[in-house]
Amino acid sequence: MRTKGSHRGTRADENVEHCEHCGRDTRHRVSIELVSHSDRGSNARFAREPHRVANCRDCGTERTVRLNHDRSGR
Repeated sequence: MRTKGSHRGTRADENVEHCEHCGRDTRHRVSIELVSHSDRGSNARFAREPHRVANCRDCGTERTVRLNHDRSGR
């Protein structure tokens, strides 16, 4: 995933990124969402992890990337 640093001409929740479907750099709406990876009753609320979600404003393609975190406590 390539991300350009410039937000010129875009909203605060948008970024210019390369869209694989469009084959060029386009505006994307970007958000962080908590995604649950468990359906097990009381543990489900603790099994959420942050994901970066980018939606191409031209074609609507959505790309979701799990934000890595270090579970080892380092």
